[in-house]
Amino acid sequence: MKAFILVGGLGTRLRKIGITQPKPMILINDHPFLEYLMLSLKQSGIREIVLCVGYGAEVVQNYFGAGHKLGIQIYYSKEENPLGTGGAIKNAQAFADEENLILNGDSFLELDYQQFIAFHREKNALATIATISIPETQDYGNIQVDDNEKILSFAEKVSGNKGLINGGIYLFQKKALDYIPANQSVSIEKEVFPALVSTGQCFAFMINGYFLDIGTPDRLERANKELPAIFKNLVPKI
Repeated sequence: MKAFILVGGLGTRLRKIGITQPKPMILINDHPFLEYLMLSLKQSGIREIVLCVGYGAEVVQNYFGAGHKLGIQIYYSKEENPLGTGGAIKNAQAFADEENLILNGDSFLELDYQQFIAFHREKNALATIATISIPETQDYGNIQVDDNEKILSFAEKVSGNKGLINGGIYLFQKKALDYIPANQSVSIEKEVFPALVSTGQCFAFMINGYFLDIGTPDRLERANKELPAIFKNLVPKI
């Protein structure tokens, strides 16, 4: 099983505080955020990682190389033009295994990957989304499920109170990639997930772990305060 990490976003909301490097390369306690994500995967036994790069690709590649210093194997899938979250995954399809983890490169979710994988297999799912309940859902994808954890609807960034949100980690069967059109900009949240939900084979793995994305100045400030302790426990050898 490989893990695909989406690291090609422009990070426009952070430009106003002078940050121009790719969001996943922002330093948390002297290490890029992305490094912690990859080491958490390694700790869970996943050592082949595909970085879906775009903006700032050279910065990422120059820092990590083939991943040997981290004890992992890194492959690169580069988009020449912005393809969106769904299009970036489709662009990397040649690397896909039968089962594929997909992670947003600018968020951290405290997740037991092995339990996540076991749930996906138990449900015989086409796609599984790691979800978490938060008090206010308007900044994230709001998810409705039935009593069997099957996802009934997925709405990206709509107003709402407490509810389940997309935690930024997914498990896709290889055939789920057929639902992403090739060679065009596609949003996984707005276009791909609704299509997968319509199959009746998309499930929500609900957890209560810590979740934070670093996509806004306020949340990046929180990250610098909160994540060093969490990452120290997660990857103590750093």
